[in-house]
Amino acid sequence: MRGEERRKREGKNGGREGKNRGRERGRTEEERGEERRKRGEEQRKRGEEQRKRGGKNRGREGKNRGRERGRTEEERGEERRKREGKNGGRERGGPEEERGRTEEERGRTEEERGEEQRKRGEEQRKRGGKNRGREGKNRGRTDRDELDNLLVDNRKVMLQSIADDLRARLPLHAMLPSETSAQHKMQQQARPTVHVDGFLYDDELVDALCEEGTMSRSYCLSCGSYKTAPLEFLSHSFSVSELQFLYQNVLPDLSGRTLVDVGSRLGAVLYGGYVYSSASQLVGLELSEEFVQLQNDVLQKYQLTDRVQVLHADVCTQDVLLQNADVLVMNNVFEYFMEPAEQVRAWRFIMLMFRKKGSLLVTVPGLQESLSAVQQEVLLPGWVEELPVDSDVYLGRDADPDALRQIHLYRVIGEEQGPVSQNQK
Repeated sequence: MRGEERRKREGKNGGREGKNRGRERGRTEEERGEERRKRGEEQRKRGEEQRKRGGKNRGREGKNRGRERGRTEEERGEERRKREGKNGGRERGGPEEERGRTEEERGRTEEERGEEQRKRGEEQRKRGGKNRGREGKNRGRTDRDELDNLLVDNRKVMLQSIADDLRARLPLHAMLPSETSAQHKMQQQARPTVHVDGFLYDDELVDALCEEGTMSRSYCLSCGSYKTAPLEFLSHSFSVSELQFLYQNVLPDLSGRTLVDVGSRLGAVLYGGYVYSSASQLVGLELSEEFVQLQNDVLQKYQLTDRVQVLHADVCTQDVLLQNADVLVMNNVFEYFMEPAEQVRAWRFIMLMFRKKGSLLVTVPGLQESLSAVQQEVLLPGWVEELPVDSDVYLGRDADPDALRQIHLYRVIGEEQGPVSQNQK
C-alpha cells in the first residue's frame, strides 16, 4: 500500500515537474519569441534609419549585421537540437532553423537594401555635385544680375528713354544724308567699318538685331562662302556706361562749372552731364542744323533747358565760350567730318582759346592719335598734361573696357599762348 502511495505521489510529483518544466520551457520559448520580436522590431527600425540616412558605410553595416544575425540564429538552432535530443531537437530545431533562415533572408534583404541605398547615395552625391556646380554658376549670374539691377537707376532709365526716342527718328546707322563725307571716309578704312551709335545701341540690342538679321557683326571675305571676318564698329557717341564712367570716374565734381561738347551730334554728352553731374551749364556745339533740332526737341520734352543749351555754330567762332569753359569734350569730332586742312585750323583755334589754367580736356581717342592724321607739330608744347584715368571699374555688362581705355583726360598747364600766332587761326 505504501509503495503504491509513493508511486502515486511520485507520479503526481513527476507530473507536476513535467508541467513545471513544460511551463518553464513554454515561458522560455515565449520569452525567446518576445526577444526575437523585439530584435525584429529593432532591426526594422534600424533598417528604416538606414534607408533614411543612406550612404555607402551604412549599407555595408546593414549587410554585415544581416549576415551575422542569420548565422547566429542558425547556430543557436543547431545547438538547441543537439542539447534537447533528436526528437525535441527536430521539433524545436525545425522552427528555429526556419527562423534562422528567415533572419538570414532578412539579412539578405537588408544587404540588398543597403546596396540600393549605397547606389542612391552615390547618385545623390553626383546629382548634388552637378546641382552645386549649377547653383554656383547661377549664383554667380544672379550676383552679377543683382549688381546690374542696382546700377540701373532712374538716371540710366531716363537716358535709355531718350535713346528710344532718338532711334525712332533716325535710320539704323544713325547718320544723316548730309554726312556723305563721313560715310565715304569710313568706307576707306583698312577694315570694313560701319557706324553703330553707342548711345542708341547697347550690346544687348545689337545682339537682338543681329539675331533677327537687321544688323550684322561680320562680313563675307569671299562672296558666297562661309569665310567671314568681324566688322569694325565705329561710334560718334558715348554709350550710357561710358557717360557714367566719364562723369563719375574721370571728371571731378563739376558744381559751378561750364562744360562744352564740341560736335554734340545727338547730345549724349549733354544728357549724361545733366543726370550724372552738377555742372551749372552744359553747352553743345553742332554744325548740323538737323542734329541741333533733334537735340532741342529732346531738351524740351525732358525739361533739360535749365542747364543745357545747343548752339548751331562752328567751334572756330566761339572764342569767348572756349576761354570761359572749364571742361572741353571732343569725341571723334574732326577726323571723319573735316578735311585735314580744316582739322588743323580747328585744333589751332582750340589750343589758342582754351587756355584757362586747370581746365580739363577729354578726348577720344588720345591727342597723339587724333593729331597723327594731320600734323603732329600742331600740338603746342606746354599746352596740356595728361592725367591718369583708372578704367578698372565695373559698370554693368554693357560696359566695354577697351572703349573706357580710349577716354583720355588732360589738364591745361597755363594761360601763356605759346608759339602759335593769330595768323595761324
